[in-house]
Amino acid sequence: MTERGRGGGAGCCAGDIRPEERGPEGRLSDILLIALGLGMTIPILAIESCNLFGAGHLPVLVLATPVQFLVGWKFYFGTYRSISAGRLDMNVLVVTSTTLAYSYSVYGTFRGGTTFFEASATVLTLMSIGEYLEHLAQGKVSYAVRKLMQLQPRTARTIQNGKPVDVDICRIAAGDTVLVKAGERIPVDGTVLEGTSSVDESMITGESIPVDKGAGDCVIGGTVNRNGILQVEATGVGERSALSQITRLVREAQESKAPVQRMADRAVSYFVPLVLMISLFAFLAWFLFAGQTLAFSLTVAVTILVIACPCALGIAVPTVIMVGLGRGAEMGILFKNAGALERTGRISTVALDKTGTLTLGEPELTDVVSGGGWSREDILGMAGNAECHSDHPLARAMVRAAGKSHSHNCDCTSFAAIPGYGVEGTCGNRTVLVGSRKLLMLKGLEPQDSLLDAASRLESRGKTTVFVAVDGEVAGVLALSDTLKPSSKEAVERLQAMNIRTIIVTGDNERTSKSIGLEAGIGRVMHGLSPMQKAETVQELKKEGGVVAMVGDGINDAPALARADVGMAIGSGTDIAIDAGDIVIVKSDLRNVSQAIGLSRRAMSKINQNLAFSLLYNSVGIAVAAGLLFPLTHQLVLSPLVAAIAEVLSDFIVIGNALLLRWYNP
Repeated sequence: MTERGRGGGAGCCAGDIRPEERGPEGRLSDILLIALGLGMTIPILAIESCNLFGAGHLPVLVLATPVQFLVGWKFYFGTYRSISAGRLDMNVLVVTSTTLAYSYSVYGTFRGGTTFFEASATVLTLMSIGEYLEHLAQGKVSYAVRKLMQLQPRTARTIQNGKPVDVDICRIAAGDTVLVKAGERIPVDGTVLEGTSSVDESMITGESIPVDKGAGDCVIGGTVNRNGILQVEATGVGERSALSQITRLVREAQESKAPVQRMADRAVSYFVPLVLMISLFAFLAWFLFAGQTLAFSLTVAVTILVIACPCALGIAVPTVIMVGLGRGAEMGILFKNAGALERTGRISTVALDKTGTLTLGEPELTDVVSGGGWSREDILGMAGNAECHSDHPLARAMVRAAGKSHSHNCDCTSFAAIPGYGVEGTCGNRTVLVGSRKLLMLKGLEPQDSLLDAASRLESRGKTTVFVAVDGEVAGVLALSDTLKPSSKEAVERLQAMNIRTIIVTGDNERTSKSIGLEAGIGRVMHGLSPMQKAETVQELKKEGGVVAMVGDGINDAPALARADVGMAIGSGTDIAIDAGDIVIVKSDLRNVSQAIGLSRRAMSKINQNLAFSLLYNSVGIAVAAGLLFPLTHQLVLSPLVAAIAEVLSDFIVIGNALLLRWYNP
């Protein structure tokens, strides 16, 4: 085994998990601080409520101080970073409220006045628990990424000197031969050298039906070899593997911010100073104008700061974005950034490439018309035998069709390609011609009128016709075309049912393009376009209004993908690092386009719900905490303790609503 490409070190394998992706369950320091907070706060509440120490509040001061400065240290540090960056966030509100309560309580301890130790300790402890649960939720929504990374085996069985040897996956290099037994995960992307099997690719492509694999077929690392033994030549290893590229795309997307998230962040930056002003105004109003005590007025000010902590507002958008990106990855839809997830739901027009997007991307035999008493199997068998040595796409299609009908044995003893016309070969003791009508004319042959009529009829439907002649007699005509994918018509119907207009933009000729459009149910077809003309067409569609998406294979369609509001690149499983698009459809299934739009719409709905709830919750909470209802009831004034519980409860509601997106099923 060679040494090229080795020694990638940490990060060379898809299975390497970043520390921040291991989840907060491993953050022992946070757990210990929460335990410290609970261990001190519970006795504080018991002492204050039962008045166990009539001599004063000194024991409570001793218990509250570690909570204030150890449990609260991260909030103090967060406040320092926030102010240093020229902005204000929830840390400022937590620190201001608890420091005020603690400082006044220290004064009251030695002056014999009221104390709020239980309030400051409870607020810091509950805020720490709430923050921890937010991180826990973020770890759960990264489940799809961790699940993908864990698909890759840690070791692989390579063939060295004719013998299988187990090696670390990071030491596999391109060109190495890997042995994969039945039931094992394929460790690398590669090409099958020997063996046949069926491979379960559902964890990568989302396709539930196992795919048959044989010599020459490509396999994806992380998929499962269901039966048989395969020898695979490694082609995609380390950061070039499909798993690594998928993981990178999802990581980058989760680290990006959608426009709506930046808007929410700006709202928080204005919200915090406003709350500080409201708190100060409420304190002065109650203390100076309403004649309330200093303790009462301070309680109101502290409660406003606590209940107004914009935690729910701050996590309303990013939590939904992370859940949506993770759910998309599970469905085989990779959003490259959060902005793409937001824009996709507003798509009103989808421009579709034809070849390889709507169609299979290679010609298939569709019709066999016989003449002169020849059978369908005989004509197809002769054509397959004559073409078995050619690598032309039409020739490969005829050979595949002959193989499926068991009429192909490749016994052609002589073969000659006639460029621009077709081929001539000797199969057994027969001379076979396969090619265009020009080839027949070159050889002095004239097909029957019935075959000419059939060829004209097939060509009018956008198909390519090939004549077959045996021993100087025209035996029949074959028709080939690039056929629709089985799922394309259904995908177009789904888009149209969502009131999204569909358009074909292709470089193919008018007759073939309109034939495919008619079959797919698309009325508007723009044909004969170069790659740059496709991009110009997309620009014109954008001028017509609405959000325009371009769906293509990411190579010839790259300019159009880049020009569109949302570029969707159709991937093949191993070719997923397409830079031109905003979204990568891992499996070449157009139904994922409507699923991506549906997922985006559901995600934006969740974001709007969370933002509306957070703003309403905070507004009502601030009003009640400020004592708006006190003149009516003379009782309804929240304590900082109740405010802290209410704030954490709002976090739970927002996170729970976001996590519902994980079960989105189109």
